[in-house]
Amino acid sequence: MLLAFLVVGVILLGFYLNRVGMPEFVRTRLVAALRQHGWEVHFSRLRWRWHRGLVAENLQLERTLRLERPQMFIEEASCPLSRIALTRLELLPTAVQIRGGRLAWS
Repeated sequence: MLLAFLVVGVILLGFYLNRVGMPEFVRTRLVAALRQHGWEVHFSRLRWRWHRGLVAENLQLERTLRLERPQMFIEEASCPLSRIALTRLELLPTAVQIRGGRLAWS
């Protein structure tokens, strides 16, 4: 019985993260980590897809603290995450897949 509740809970959580998106603390943590590496990031939506990992929509990346600053505008970027890192509650991407976008250098 407990196993059934656990399975239903995991399914509902997955549905929520796919439809509604990631909680604010995950979004904040991701933005802070990228900022530490010299990137300013903005996106309209961040959600979890079981087969693709984290998916950011309408993503804008810009280098900080540089005179020449590339800007990337990406329709959708997905990052499969390391399952080993997830067991330690860490978000460690194993790859980045980009769909649609452009690069501007200013």
